[in-house]
Amino acid sequence: KMTSSESSVTPPLLPCPWLVYSQGRKRQNFYSIPERTYYVGKIPFMSGKRICASFFGWMVMLDTKSKSCFLLNPTSMEKINLPPWKLLVVQTCVITSSPTDPNCIVAFLDNEEPYITFCRPGEDRWVEQDYGTSLCEDDTLHAVTVCKGSIYGLSRQELVRLEVCDGIFVMNKLVADMPPKVYLGDVIREYNYLVESCGEVFCVSMLLLVFDVEACKVEDIQVYRMDLSKGEWVRVDSLGEDRAFFVNGFGNTASCSASESGVEGNSIYFIDRDYRSLGVFSVEESSVHVSLPSCPNVVHNLPTFWVMPKA
Repeated sequence: KMTSSESSVTPPLLPCPWLVYSQGRKRQNFYSIPERTYYVGKIPFMSGKRICASFFGWMVMLDTKSKSCFLLNPTSMEKINLPPWKLLVVQTCVITSSPTDPNCIVAFLDNEEPYITFCRPGEDRWVEQDYGTSLCEDDTLHAVTVCKGSIYGLSRQELVRLEVCDGIFVMNKLVADMPPKVYLGDVIREYNYLVESCGEVFCVSMLLLVFDVEACKVEDIQVYRMDLSKGEWVRVDSLGEDRAFFVNGFGNTASCSASESGVEGNSIYFIDRDYRSLGVFSVEESSVHVSLPSCPNVVHNLPTFWVMPKA
């Protein structure tokens, strides 16, 4: 049974991602998976703002009107200002490490052009870099994650690693071929997500059946692990009984221990393409066996994000 609460701004601090929805401009919904409970809160720093990324317990927040950009820890309410974001497009965003780490970098990657825009917390301007010469023509990175301080990105044809050297990002190609897919039916669309888990990078391939413009269904989810020693993707049949993955349509991903957080192990929690419904895919059974209720009063065109809380 799903319940709701307005007695607390955020759910209890568990080692499990919250699912954060915007409810209009002033309220936020925090969904606790283990409790199956929505917490409705009013966090002034989040009101009217857009979540661009969530890593290491911090969120990158953007006010699209004033262009102010900052890091926010929703547990401690600590805020770190970033340079104003003056570009028109809100892009894929990552944080390479905790903002308390002097090596931390906040980076935005353009989804249509091969540009990465980045800065360190405390700096007063963004640096824009063209990485197009390192990829095939007209290719960009459409799925990213962070592992051990490096950015991993997936283009249409290859996996790359981005690392900072002398103030600029250097790209290294790791895997030349995309993971081979095993199609079970008439799959129309495929979405790939990168997930970091226990110091390794995984590719989660979501295969969808599309019935019309508005309706689609998850047909299968296949998982691959990056094997650096062989330079190839390796299909995995299990995440492990103590691991759970979390993905959404905006490329926001996370992983956690199932036993410590009270979620289902060897499972992938995902947001439906309408960004309102939450499903759970059992890797062992290769099926969506749980469909959690939609969040009430969700604004359709605002994204939902997995946020891993940290004190």
